[in-house]
Amino acid sequence: MLRLFSILVFGITVLFGQHLDFTLIKKGDSNSNNVLLIVGGIQGDEPGGFMAASLLSTHYEITKGAVWIVPNFNFYSIIKRNRGRYSPNRLPPI
Repeated sequence: MLRLFSILVFGITVLFGQHLDFTLIKKGDSNSNNVLLIVGGIQGDEPGGFMAASLLSTHYEITKGAVWIVPNFNFYSIIKRNRGRYSPNRLPPI
């Protein structure tokens, strides 16, 4: 699963052409063969995605298997409340 996640992040980084600053939260049994990956915050103007992922990471206990959560995959887009890709050096004017 880690290999698949690494390939996913590398592919998106190449597509966006920038380094993405995000958080990876691992919950549950780290030795489990069953892993669920949840990614929120891909589009900054859709608060349901990053809010749901944040709620999962803070209010739920995983009793079987493992869950990897990325609540803020496109952090700068979330801050701008806008779709698209932004980096700290290329933020559009407010």
